[in-house]
Amino acid sequence: MEIIKEVSRERARWLASIAELRRGVGLKKGVLISLGLALLTGMSAQLRLPIPFSPVPITGQVFIVLLLGFIFGKEIGLGSQLFYVGLGGAGVPWFTGLSGGFTSLTGPTGGYILGFLPAIYLVGWLSESFELKGISRQFLAGLAGLGVIYLFGSLQLSLFLNSGFSRTVSLGVLPFAWLDIGKVLLVSLVVKEFNPANP
Repeated sequence: MEIIKEVSRERARWLASIAELRRGVGLKKGVLISLGLALLTGMSAQLRLPIPFSPVPITGQVFIVLLLGFIFGKEIGLGSQLFYVGLGGAGVPWFTGLSGGFTSLTGPTGGYILGFLPAIYLVGWLSESFELKGISRQFLAGLAGLGVIYLFGSLQLSLFLNSGFSRTVSLGVLPFAWLDIGKVLLVSLVVKEFNPANP
């Protein structure tokens, strides 16, 4: 019983500290936190499963990006992805397969990476602006973020392959949809317990 109480107290302290960050944080602290979350995104990018018939691999980034948006909100969340995309585009090798550089952003997967920016902002904004209590609302908000990532990714993939709608969707969306929807559900389950907006 005492262990359960201690876990509950630690959870409450953690939620309070994250909620304070979401209300406002100094520039220096905000930069450091955003850099740390960008590094976390880069680590998740190395969880990579190539698909033979698609130039887009399965990675852990979608899960992390959506989770960070829910927990840290739109400002810190967006800051983390600005660092991730910006520094990665400048050459930091933390994109999938330890790649980096501007060519990574102009290649077949670049649209998905760029889509992290509006997606994390959208999820963070939804988390801060509405009472997303209950898994169903959190799941729908996560799906909205996922849809933004797919939109940006598909547009650039279509340009890269010079392909039409059906081929682009068959290569850049359908192979990942079932797994990504599962990630959104998992994010919803985690957020149910650790969303500072809904203690």
